[in-house]
Amino acid sequence: MVCIALAACGSPRVEMASSTSDAEGKTFQPPPPGRAALYVAAGYIPDVSTISVGRLEVGSLIRHAWLRVDVEPGNHEIRARSPYSESSLSLALAAGTTTFVQLQYVDRRPWSDVLSQVSTGQGRELVLAGARAATLR
Repeated sequence: MVCIALAACGSPRVEMASSTSDAEGKTFQPPPPGRAALYVAAGYIPDVSTISVGRLEVGSLIRHAWLRVDVEPGNHEIRARSPYSESSLSLALAAGTTTFVQLQYVDRRPWSDVLSQVSTGQGRELVLAGARAATLR
């Protein structure tokens, strides 16, 4: 019985990408022609967050994990949803560009995870320090 209780209290988990895919994403290659690259990287977050771009769920993040999706240029609504928090961010993404977004815990009442655009330098640091989560598409 104790083992079951301890297992339920374990760290949150998401499916992670292969080490090859992780290394490939950390080279920050430009997006394919006519597309925009979007990296979403989690700093410290206490729970699993599901990430969506528009109406399409693209993956889930845990602390110090990241994902990359290549999307059509245009206006996009990025959403992060966990059991206790929801955040969204609207971005205009241009073809040929790479944009970095961070999901970070904010200690306020009630606590929440917040999406925000970050600089290329800060975004690369988050990606290099983390591990790639598997994407759903």
